[in-house]
Order: sequence, then structure tokens, then C-alpha cells
Amino acid sequence: MEKGLSFRPAWVLDHNLAKLWSEGMKESMIPEDLQLTTAEAVKILRLQAWAEERVEELELEQRQPPPPPPQPQPSPPMPTVTATAFMSPMPVAPVAAARADAPVGFVFDGAALARAAALKAGPRVGISPATVLEM
Repeated sequence: MEKGLSFRPAWVLDHNLAKLWSEGMKESMIPEDLQLTTAEAVKILRLQAWAEERVEELELEQRQPPPPPPQPQPSPPMPTVTATAFMSPMPVAPVAAARADAPVGFVFDGAALARAAALKAGPRVGISPATVLEM
């Protein structure tokens, strides 16, 4: 706030009135119907004093250093993972016995072999990968 405005009369409410006041305008020059009553002038002075106190409080708050950021909280420990956590909940079908002519370590399912033979013997539509390789 400018020093000159801190001692202004109550009727100096804005920039325009302050300019007129600084140029020498007196309250008696204001039209009579616009002049403030004593009660209105007191209320304006109280409002200005209240605003001045609030501005001082704001300036004090702005000069205070900001509070330190909150410290991160440690994360809860991770649950222990056991081998049973990765086991399938679905029952596994029994595996067919290995064929005698199969290489060591291979196990064949009879139903899968029958399905593969049916697909291989089935009708062909278009070009299959097998016929592309034979061309």
C-alpha cells in the first residue's frame, strides 16, 4: 500500500477518488447525495482496518518457509510366494504310455495322435503349408 493512501479519508475508496484527492479535491466538493454519512464512513474505516490486518497476515504466511514434504512410509513386506501358488487348480489328465518306437523321453497321447491323423487325412481347402513346400 502506498504511504500517501494510508492516511486518506474514508471517502477515498478507489483509484479514481485517490487521484482526485491527490489533486486537491475535498469532501465538500463531492455532490451532496453522494457524500458518506458518519455511520457509513465509520463502517468503511473499519472495513479498511480489517483488510489491512488480513493483508499483514497473508504477508506473514508467505514469508514462512513451506513445511517439509511428508516422508514416504515404508511399504508393507511382500507376501512369501510358495511353489503351490503357481500350481494349476485344474486337474491334469493322465498321460498315455509312450510308444515303443518313440524316441526316448517323448510321451504320446493316443487321442491327440488320432486327431492329428484325422486332420492330416481330411479335405484340403486352398494351399496348405505342406503343399507349398512340395512345389
